[in-house]
Amino acid sequence: MKDAHAVITANAGAGKEAIARELAERGLPSLQELGSLQVRHSLTWWWLNRSKIAAESKLARLP
Repeated sequence: MKDAHAVITANAGAGKEAIARELAERGLPSLQELGSLQVRHSLTWWWLNRSKIAAESKLARLP
């Protein structure tokens, strides 16, 4: 992931096709795969944070 983000940052002005080609040449995940990973992990963090807040709220109501 870090290598893929480094390629994206280094080629920021080069365009989507150039970035996709560079990622493929290095055997890194495609832009689409990186996007899906980001969405999946964002939803997981959202769910985990929501569960944490609910647990803290229940603990705060204990006598």
